[in-house]
Amino acid sequence: MSSAIEFGNPLLKIDTSFQSYLILHSLTPKITSESVNYAFQTECLSRQSLNNISGWNKLVKSITSSDMPSVMKRYFDGAVTVDGWNNTKIYDIAKTCAERLKARLPAIMINTKIEKPELVAVFADGIEPCIVMTKTLVGMCSEEELVFILASGISKTHNNHCIYNFVAPYIGFAEGSEKQKNFTRIESIPKQLNYIMNDWAKFSDITNDRAVMVCLDEPERFPHILKSLMEKKISLSMNYDNSESFKPEEVIAEYNKSVKLTAARELSIPDETTRAVRRVYCALEFLNCEIYYNCRSDISSENRHVVNKPMVDLRCDIIIGAKGVE
Repeated sequence: MSSAIEFGNPLLKIDTSFQSYLILHSLTPKITSESVNYAFQTECLSRQSLNNISGWNKLVKSITSSDMPSVMKRYFDGAVTVDGWNNTKIYDIAKTCAERLKARLPAIMINTKIEKPELVAVFADGIEPCIVMTKTLVGMCSEEELVFILASGISKTHNNHCIYNFVAPYIGFAEGSEKQKNFTRIESIPKQLNYIMNDWAKFSDITNDRAVMVCLDEPERFPHILKSLMEKKISLSMNYDNSESFKPEEVIAEYNKSVKLTAARELSIPDETTRAVRRVYCALEFLNCEIYYNCRSDISSENRHVVNKPMVDLRCDIIIGAKGVE
């Protein structure tokens, strides 16, 4: 080894540290295009509403400057990097998802110490996009379930969802640590924040589910995979009731028989319809959207009645129960 260094073996000069990997990652341009803008418009508008609330920026700065890095240390401890040489199966799935979504591939890591099945996505000002999965989570998921959760995670970094997920526990909206429970609320943050966050949580599911649909080889399998993840108590959403139960085949049949064939002006979803079923309806609606086929040029839309994104967004507004369209 010493002789190799002495004679200047160029391979020994390569910086293989994870920090170097993150820096290189930050230089990768983020690809954005209206032709692949799959995000649910109502979700984007609710994010803007959150950003415009007085005191929001102060709260976010407080969390991203100290608490977010502190929380992530727990996930980075005992984590191994996923790349073309290590955990190649996970890497290949994530790489394919990023390519189909035209998104930057976040750094992917697997935590080997945390026993709970978890996935956390982080991205904020000064913090490069990163997804950490626990080894337990990886071990209990099939390949199509891994596509589902990785696509959802990449969507969160791609659409800047991470900061909202981190803020939620501080305002009592989602489960958090003892530190988050004892967080002194900034007086300028109004109660309106909770109401908007509640709406955003539902709308963000639609955006992330669309990313999943783009990434799945068999998108029609979405209802079955969602049900499987719910049965395994793997939650990818805030304040989500994993005890909800539905039968995928029955939901698909109802969608094809009724929802799909009903014009937007006549579309009405029964109040008792669960959040999970509404998610499935919205995901299936995306298969009729031109954006889906712009993302997946390898799939033909020949046998489908394809419509523009504003129409699909409108129908999803009605299905999910967005205010103003109920």
